[in-house]
Amino acid sequence: MTSSLLLRQANFRRLLLANFLSGVGDWFNSVAVLSLLLEITGTAMAVGITLALRTLPYLVFGPLGGLLADRFNRKAVMIACDLVRAVIALCFLFVSSADDVWIVYAGTFALVAFSALYNPARISLIPDVVERDQLLSANALEESVFGIVMAAGSLVGGVFAAYWGTDAAFVCNSLSFVLSAALILWISLPRDQAVSDAKRTRRSAKRTNRPTCFR
Repeated sequence: MTSSLLLRQANFRRLLLANFLSGVGDWFNSVAVLSLLLEITGTAMAVGITLALRTLPYLVFGPLGGLLADRFNRKAVMIACDLVRAVIALCFLFVSSADDVWIVYAGTFALVAFSALYNPARISLIPDVVERDQLLSANALEESVFGIVMAAGSLVGGVFAAYWGTDAAFVCNSLSFVLSAALILWISLPRDQAVSDAKRTRRSAKRTNRPTCFR
């Protein structure tokens, strides 16, 4: 069932591949950042702070991501988040000493924040690119990709950073977001869903522009 799903649903293949590429890039970044922190600071404190910053943004931006996915065009939200993350990923190239560790903290927080905005839109897009009876298989494939990315991404990222350096890993992470955005751009939604997204965007714009009454 899963193989036929990948063969028959080109839009789902693009969504899955986009998730895979950005996930692998994220692990490239994680391994490179931790390696760089140990090199320039030599302390576990910086590593601990960075790991904490990879969790905290989800508490704030996760609900906001759900709100964006509900009110705006989901493809547009995902593409925007990918392109912003592509730029943020390059900020780690400017880290060269312990004095620059704040860049690592700020960049890590920003990357995770936009990932928290991205994920609800990605998950809510799955029912729009597969048939109703394929949802179970689609979700199973999503979980499989998540596991593969976690298992292989860190290992490959470590080897990559060891041979080509942390800067190359940061650039690869940035490119993975650009490729992910391109794949999402090629996803063609059903006409009804596209119209629904457009209406949702217009309703949100009306709420934003509605004058506020003071009592």
